[in-house]
Amino acid sequence: MDKNLRFSSPKYHLDDLQIKGFKLLQNTKGFCLGTDSVLLADFSAKLCPKGGGVIEAGCGNGAVCVLMAARREDIDLIGVELQEDAAALAEYNAKLNKLENRFKVINSDIRNLDGGYTNRFDMFVTNPPYTPKGRGITSPTLPGIIARSESEMSFSDAAKAAKRMLKDKGKFVFVNKASRIAEIISVLRENSLEPKLMRFVHSSAEKKAYLVMISASKNGGSQCEIAPPLVIYGQDGNYTKEIYDIYNMDKTEE
Repeated sequence: MDKNLRFSSPKYHLDDLQIKGFKLLQNTKGFCLGTDSVLLADFSAKLCPKGGGVIEAGCGNGAVCVLMAARREDIDLIGVELQEDAAALAEYNAKLNKLENRFKVINSDIRNLDGGYTNRFDMFVTNPPYTPKGRGITSPTLPGIIARSESEMSFSDAAKAAKRMLKDKGKFVFVNKASRIAEIISVLRENSLEPKLMRFVHSSAEKKAYLVMISASKNGGSQCEIAPPLVIYGQDGNYTKEIYDIYNMDKTEE
């Protein structure tokens, strides 16, 4: 089937990413771009070394890679996605934004990629499933189960893949539930990945953190910086200035 026809049904929606004219085709019946992915893309793009090579595990429709490519014209990205339909959509989004030379999509299980990817990358990025297998509310669809729970890839699996694929001192960058921080640090250190930068995300200043973004270094030292908290909503109920800036929005557009 022609991919242009494949993605022309009403369930697909084209969204403006509000940066350099980049767009993202999304399956409205699937797992769509959320705030966590936008924040992760911004966090990762700022930390990636000049001319760096990046691999993303579980790239979905390619949103994080597309956003990183829009922010950083000097980096090359590979997105690995287990689900065939999502991988095809990511590939479509790469072509839609003329990124074929900088963003490659691989339809595969990140755990099974061959040795050609060992010790190769400057950065390993993932927005992993937040819910351990067997916990929380189960999605009614298989794609939803894979995206939201650790049914196929656990955080430990992602850390092991990062350890294998990163260069020495390469960065493992991800977002996860803040409530899992103790488990996360334990898993990182089991895989020679040392937390170097953490930033907690709060829906409002008076509420506890619900997400944490972390950059860990392969074989890095033990010093870790805690960045100022990232607050989504101000006291007026609108986005904070930093969120407007990350989304490349003007306050008059809200």
